[in-house]
Amino acid sequence: MVSLVLQFKRPDARETWAYIRSIWLYILLSAAVFFGSIVAGYHYSQANPEAVKPVVEEIVKEFSQFKDYPLPILMLRIFAQNTLLSVFALLLGLGFGIPSLAFLAYNGWIIGLVIYEVERKLGLQYIIAGLTPHGIIEVPMILISVAMGVRLGVEVIMALLGRGAVKGEFKKGLSIYIFWIVPLLFIAALVEISITPLIIFISR
Repeated sequence: MVSLVLQFKRPDARETWAYIRSIWLYILLSAAVFFGSIVAGYHYSQANPEAVKPVVEEIVKEFSQFKDYPLPILMLRIFAQNTLLSVFALLLGLGFGIPSLAFLAYNGWIIGLVIYEVERKLGLQYIIAGLTPHGIIEVPMILISVAMGVRLGVEVIMALLGRGAVKGEFKKGLSIYIFWIVPLLFIAALVEISITPLIIFISR
């Protein structure tokens, strides 16, 4: 990993912001797919509570096994999960960008299922308190990763037509991922295990 990082030059804030602006349409597309999938999952769960219940219970069971972990270990697990999710979203763009969006849609749909079930049991206030603190960092980073994947997919298509720059786009996206997205996801994980539980406690 260290040798991989050394091959990339850290883009400064101006270069990064310029790149983000250049993919804003893909970010909007990713946001539409993500939040649309959440809404779809929520309404599906609302319409089919009995069919969804075993799925949600399995998800809750999977996550509950980590509740007794020491906080540093839990934070590293959350961080690792989100960094892998983001890099997969980027790399899947090599499949013309479609797998990146499908990957995002699936995760959004699952989140929608869980949101309905948690809201039904604990209320909307709990959802807001539990997702907002770290979500304001984590969600944009994932959406940008997906957008970079879609942009990479477009370059793959263009390359097949003799006009793409896949290598340059891939290197640019991976540089943004390594030097900006990964550190911000670390901060999001830190917020999730420190600030989020406190806000949930206060909101009860």
